[in-house]
Amino acid sequence: MKITLKEIVKTILPCEILKNRSLQKNKSVQVNADKAEHNFLPSLAHDIMQKWLSQIHELYAAGYTATQWCVDKGYKNIVLYTEKQYWPLMEPIALSFRMDERITMHACSRIPFIINYHDVIHFGSFVSGTLDTIDLKDVDVIFIIKPVIDYAAEKYLKGTKTRIVQLPSLIQILHFYFLYERPLILFTSIYPYVNLLTYHAPLFPQKKGTENETDILNGHSSLGKFIQGLKKGIFTTSTYNEFSYTPSDVLEMMTPSSSYLDTNNLRIYNDKEGKYVNIKDGHRVTIGQPENPVQTIYFYGDCRLFGYGAPDSGTTSSYLQALLNRHVPERHFIVRNYGGYIHGRHEDYLRQLFLLPVKPGDIVITSASPSEHYCWTDLSQILQRPHSYGEVFIDQLHWNENGNRAIADALYKVLEKHDFFSAPKENAAPPCALSAFPHLFGIPESALQKNTASSTNIPSEYTAELEKYKRSLLEHKTRIGAIVMNCNPFTFGHRYLAEYAAQQVERLYIFAVEEDKSIFPFADRLELIKAGVKDLPNVTVLPSGKFIISSLTFNDYFNKSKIQDRVIDPSNDVTIFAEEIAPTLGINVRFAGEEPLDNVTRQYNDTMKRILPQHGIEFEVIPRKEVDGTPISASKVRKLLEEKNFVEISKLVPETTLEYLKKIGKE
Repeated sequence: MKITLKEIVKTILPCEILKNRSLQKNKSVQVNADKAEHNFLPSLAHDIMQKWLSQIHELYAAGYTATQWCVDKGYKNIVLYTEKQYWPLMEPIALSFRMDERITMHACSRIPFIINYHDVIHFGSFVSGTLDTIDLKDVDVIFIIKPVIDYAAEKYLKGTKTRIVQLPSLIQILHFYFLYERPLILFTSIYPYVNLLTYHAPLFPQKKGTENETDILNGHSSLGKFIQGLKKGIFTTSTYNEFSYTPSDVLEMMTPSSSYLDTNNLRIYNDKEGKYVNIKDGHRVTIGQPENPVQTIYFYGDCRLFGYGAPDSGTTSSYLQALLNRHVPERHFIVRNYGGYIHGRHEDYLRQLFLLPVKPGDIVITSASPSEHYCWTDLSQILQRPHSYGEVFIDQLHWNENGNRAIADALYKVLEKHDFFSAPKENAAPPCALSAFPHLFGIPESALQKNTASSTNIPSEYTAELEKYKRSLLEHKTRIGAIVMNCNPFTFGHRYLAEYAAQQVERLYIFAVEEDKSIFPFADRLELIKAGVKDLPNVTVLPSGKFIISSLTFNDYFNKSKIQDRVIDPSNDVTIFAEEIAPTLGINVRFAGEEPLDNVTRQYNDTMKRILPQHGIEFEVIPRKEVDGTPISASKVRKLLEEKNFVEISKLVPETTLEYLKKIGKE
């Protein structure tokens, strides 16, 4: 049996081990089949085994096991094939199978052995027989747990119908299944009428490349060298030769934007106004978005979808938006860029997916592994030469705006081919989907509670007709409105907002923020509001409870003074209102005062404008009432109270509030 280092490199050998040992490319080693596993470069084999062992421990520690993969795939009978010297690799895998009664496990090896588990008192021994003693007729999978590919075993098993999974393949399977495929399957089960499109990202050309691509492939040009050149004011590659950008322009496009982790532990990007990179409401700006969108296409994923190395106009999102505007303007699709720098934090990728404010008919696009349970397309070869997109690659993983244009062109063709632009179709999720373990993916529980698979018995082909009928009923719907007020204290501004809103609806609910984190106690604020609107017959004042602007749903609201320069994400609070509170009272319009001064409240208003209409709730912003050309604000009243300037306060608050302030001013 002849094993060459070239074969090992192709299958399992980490490149850093190659570099450390300075192995020659064409060198090969002759080994006898019976001695290969014992004598083949022992220290090298040990390094390889340690590499696999660390990956097994990482996956199993995260809860991503071969056992669960087998259960999800319906495999019930499995065989573990190994040798005694590889017991450290085998032990966690074997124990996982043994402790799950849903799987029947057999063990075998070339030379039978018995070995104790580390905790022999509780788990006893692992007993291995020989492969030829096992009836493979009913075996679903044979796992070959060895640090190198066992070609002899594969040859022996070639005539069977049993699936063979070698250790390198097993690691890859678990990685892609649990980190990509399974969360996406869960997503399709929770959002059955949201279209999901995934793709294999383009690969770097391996032959017939340009001079620039050859330099990258041979290691003469790297991302680090390129960025260092930009900092010195020079281009070290021809990647951007066809553009008129300066090195500082490209450096802006390649510098990660500042960010922070919100209360969901989700990375939020601070708003930014730049020459080529702009961020608004925590996300990269997409150029050409329509003013009155009907459906949304969400891109989410890594820095390449964010638009690393490209201007706002050159991201995949902006290119796809331009194609939609040109070819299907009547569909009113808006494209949103939810890409980000997630290297080392894959859980951010999954949290972002499950917090998307999707609705039926929306489309979600991301790069992922293939699956029979959602639409997947292979874009791996679209940037192989020849193609017409010019110079593309910055390094082997990142591309400039030409690459983004190629991806957008390919994705648009797939969207058109698979009829994504028509009425939403129901996803067919597999049985394992709803038994997935969302906590293993870092997905917030609130994201899973906000939607479940449809339980209605209406056939999917009638979905569009049902939506049309529901829209025809809207003209007969009673308008019921809502306002959420803190009133710290109640002013003429609040009164103006309540009076205007009450005239627009048949019933108005005012929710007083109940969280006691304001200057004036909740009980006092509640009474001031009731007194201030008691003459409005169609107004009801209610406490907000723990689910409307509270520390549970929107804690940033109570730290407004400290975070005026930050991007905040109040979507959880707004979504809870839209999906839980509003339907309970039949609320179909929400009012808010215009906010020219407070950045946090302004972002909250922007979030309501974006999310509420997706749930059939109107959102109306009312201009602030002014006195002497200045908007009335509760903060100004509080400042005047410190000065005990009740003459000026009387211009800003109703009599009931004024009397209250005078009373506490004496205390």
